[in-house]
Amino acid sequence: MPKIVVPLVAKTHQEIFEDSRKILDSKPDLVEWRADFFVDVLDTKQLLKTSKMIKEVFSSIPIIFTIRTSTEGGNLEVDTNTYFHLIETVASDSPLEMIDIELFRLSDSRLVELVHKAGKLVIISNHDFHKTPEKQEIISRLTKMQVLGADLLKIAVMPNSNADVITLLDATNEMANTIAEKPLVTMAMGSLGAITRVIGEFFGSALSFACVGKTSAPGQMPIEALRTCLETLHKSIQPCK
Repeated sequence: MPKIVVPLVAKTHQEIFEDSRKILDSKPDLVEWRADFFVDVLDTKQLLKTSKMIKEVFSSIPIIFTIRTSTEGGNLEVDTNTYFHLIETVASDSPLEMIDIELFRLSDSRLVELVHKAGKLVIISNHDFHKTPEKQEIISRLTKMQVLGADLLKIAVMPNSNADVITLLDATNEMANTIAEKPLVTMAMGSLGAITRVIGEFFGSALSFACVGKTSAPGQMPIEALRTCLETLHKSIQPCK
């Protein structure tokens, strides 16, 4: 069954602590700290202080560190040098286990290798908040992530029709069954794409994102509802007794 990830999108150190306690009670499999919402994200001292606090709360739950930039629907506009510096700082000096790196920030694998040398796992991601690329383009981007050394391949798209949802699922299925050597996670966003957050297991997607109060992307459903859907569908592929 796909693992459930809950985003942490609070703005201040205190709010992050309070929301972390609420998210912990919901028992997610992973937590994604969306540091692009953090008001002190550019202050590396505060960034590391808050990352350590988050890990203390989620001591046994893996944490994904993500700076989603404005070009991919995020909350922060930074140049590539600053983006790389923040990634390198967290990889080297924080206890967080996984680092998200945006695909189109990478021209080669050097940053991925640096994160790996620091003992962290790498998610390479791509988000299109306007449209759904063609099937072969989705596969091409996921394949490039794999070539660059990602431990997990991630793409999220915005569907404008039911056909777009089918395109995303078809690309996921082909990638998972013929090309992928690493786990992948795909989703179509918004209400039209919400079904992809539920049925990913049947097409090869390993994670699904849910919310506890605040969402980080359109189409995320409350964790209780998503967990019920995933468990029900997962049991359906087991023979009745």
